[in-house]
Amino acid sequence: MKKIISAVLMFFTVILFSSSLSAQELDAVKTEIQTLNDKMAAGMLQNDYSYINKMYMDDAVSLPSYNPIIKGKQGIIAATEESKNASKVIGFKVTTLDVFGEGEFYVEIGNFEMSMEIIGMKEPAKDNGKYITVWQKTDDGLKIKAEMWNTDKNPWAAQE
Repeated sequence: MKKIISAVLMFFTVILFSSSLSAQELDAVKTEIQTLNDKMAAGMLQNDYSYINKMYMDDAVSLPSYNPIIKGKQGIIAATEESKNASKVIGFKVTTLDVFGEGEFYVEIGNFEMSMEIIGMKEPAKDNGKYITVWQKTDDGLKIKAEMWNTDKNPWAAQE
């Protein structure tokens, strides 16, 4: 009986220890993702989008609010360049709220706040919303595999 109790206690100790390691790993991944997001935000504020070359997988997919799917890093770069010519980001904050996953892939859920100067508008436009990002572990660190975001604002609310 003592052997069975010892085995059961050992089993639960291993399970508990494994769970805490997983939580520690997720905390480390969440911190790494927030750091990458902060670098992206800094780049956007400086109108420097070179971070895309470092943060995105070559076959990344982006699903932006009110736009078609963008496939591949080169497509994301082209869309960003087009956007850069029409507006300038003057405020941007990204907050990682949750991260889950393991192994090669992690999913991030977060929210954002931004303001931008848009050609033809007198006042800066402000927006806030939420996003989900799939990150893939590579030899060069975490990279974005897929992302989707949308605004919290209903653009048709003023029309009702």
